[in-house]
Amino acid sequence: PGVASIVAFMLGPLEEGAEEGKVKAVSLDLSGDNTCDPAPLRECLKAEFKPKSVVVPGMHALTRVGERVVADAMRAGIAVYAGDALLGGLVSERYLGIPAP
Repeated sequence: PGVASIVAFMLGPLEEGAEEGKVKAVSLDLSGDNTCDPAPLRECLKAEFKPKSVVVPGMHALTRVGERVVADAMRAGIAVYAGDALLGGLVSERYLGIPAP
């Protein structure tokens, strides 16, 4: 199944008689996709299933590679998070001028 159908299943009503509540929010994690393909997010938006946030690879969050995903998310009011706290090595002792912990 596609991403949108999985998100729809997670956010949709549970089967009758289920003991637990449904999932309240879904974050679309694209941090493992170094191409920053916007297709999974666009598929969700087209199917009208809006994730609460999208996670993109940190090294692409502020570059042209990630701009399509970031732009789509921002237009839809979806939070964008960088998936790599070190931004792909950008925040390192080379740039900060201090040794890594």
